[in-house]
Amino acid sequence: MNKDLAEKRPRRVLKWVVGTATALLVMFVVLVVFGIIPFQFVGLLLFGWIAYLARVLPEITFNPEIAFDGVVALVLALFGLHRILCWWLRQSGDKSGKWRFSWTLKVTVMLLLLFATSIASVGMIHQIGWLCHEQKLTEMAGMSKEVIELSNIKQVAIAIRSFADDHEGQFPRELVDLFPRYLSTHKLLFTRSMDDDPPRPIIYYTGYSNRDDAGTIIVASPRLWEEPRGRSRVVAYLDGSARIILDSEFQEAVQRQQMSVRGR
Repeated sequence: MNKDLAEKRPRRVLKWVVGTATALLVMFVVLVVFGIIPFQFVGLLLFGWIAYLARVLPEITFNPEIAFDGVVALVLALFGLHRILCWWLRQSGDKSGKWRFSWTLKVTVMLLLLFATSIASVGMIHQIGWLCHEQKLTEMAGMSKEVIELSNIKQVAIAIRSFADDHEGQFPRELVDLFPRYLSTHKLLFTRSMDDDPPRPIIYYTGYSNRDDAGTIIVASPRLWEEPRGRSRVVAYLDGSARIILDSEFQEAVQRQQMSVRGR
């Protein structure tokens, strides 16, 4: 009977561990799918340690003295634990049984794993708390779509610059002239559909060349983004750079540009 209990107990522990881990994993996936946990947070949590190791490992130096001390301490701990467990078995009244050294090794490995797991759990909780309170990360969760649009606008601006380099500094009359040599897809000329907002063509300001001021806005997104500082817009400049600026700044810059073009 004792043998049956001894065989069933590890199975119960294993089932409990597997069930708990599965439940936590399912709960985590559900929170990610419904947007409660940002996707960037998941990426940092799962793969952030790679960049950390790449930064830390080259700075680690091997100390033979500390390694030797650690080995000696582990051997002494094994010997002491084995003697204690042998004494405990004799005190329990089991005269026939003998405590094996392999059992001591298993107990030691289990203790070391528990110790490492506890340290890892404390580190994970600390890191999760830091990520939840990191302002840049929380802002990034809401800005991911805006950043994608920023990247698309920048690609169009670079394509316009490349077109001008091949046409004596003149920009294209229409953005469709960028195909297929400078842009591979027409999708970049439209904003992405978002919620109830369908795709819309991006704004292109003609009449400029690469001889104009580098801070001239040549491409802009028709979509306004709500931010804590105010309504913003994605724009690209004549030099090929792209930024997210306040809509008020955008309107002022466009008015100055239009007055400059009329004054030519």
